[in-house]
Amino acid sequence: MSVQSYSARSSTIELIARLLLGEGKYFFDNDKFPEALKTLEKILADYWNTDAVQEAIYLRGVSQYKNTGDSLPLKTAHETLSKDFPKGEWTKRAYPYRLIG
Repeated sequence: MSVQSYSARSSTIELIARLLLGEGKYFFDNDKFPEALKTLEKILADYWNTDAVQEAIYLRGVSQYKNTGDSLPLKTAHETLSKDFPKGEWTKRAYPYRLIG
């Protein structure tokens, strides 16, 4: 694969991940948490190496919390972000969730 075709493929993958993230955020913003979770899980399963994944991890935790009332997914989101993206913006946003028992 040439450098140019790899770059085009990488750009396409990033675009798809960003579009899915936009869809997940739409569902999240409209309190459609099961739909948001389905979309966010797709990003995490198929687009892990994209820029969208950190926000998807964060939103998955918040969506799970809002869908069930269980706060453990918030802590899990923080733990995942801390482990995989220790200096990431979404890790900092999830920092308060570390205190959840």
